[in-house]
Amino acid sequence: NYQTTLIPTMTMYIEHANIIVKNLEDSIKYFQTAFPHWKIRGTGTYDISGVNKTWVHLGDDKFYLSLNTIESQEISNPNGYSNQVNINHMGFVVDDVQGLYDRMKDAGYSGSLCVEDCDFRTRVYIYDGNGIDWEFIEYNTEDPNKRNQYV
Repeated sequence: NYQTTLIPTMTMYIEHANIIVKNLEDSIKYFQTAFPHWKIRGTGTYDISGVNKTWVHLGDDKFYLSLNTIESQEISNPNGYSNQVNINHMGFVVDDVQGLYDRMKDAGYSGSLCVEDCDFRTRVYIYDGNGIDWEFIEYNTEDPNKRNQYV
């Protein structure tokens, strides 16, 4: 059943998509050809079950693609993210992440409110009925340097 109760429209937009790719350089070239104004906003590596993962955030101040490569496709990943070429999650910017979290929780969806050590954003990750992870972010600043901070 779809909810039929009308609720006030919230301001939102898609902020990013998290995608596993085979070759970062090829993907960067492709998207910078399509969108010449896009720049690399951040880059790094981290370990998943002993396997190195490299990521690049490519885009502008409002939208980006989180492009990721993984050394091995043979990874057991407990957080549900795919290790194959795939979209892992998309992030939506909203103006009331707590209200959204409460609505989703009340409707039976599971997720976690991610409280960070910063005062400029709050994030929540919520799985849908298909097991897809969706991220919702509320920013408390318009400063792109703070909004795009990765540490």
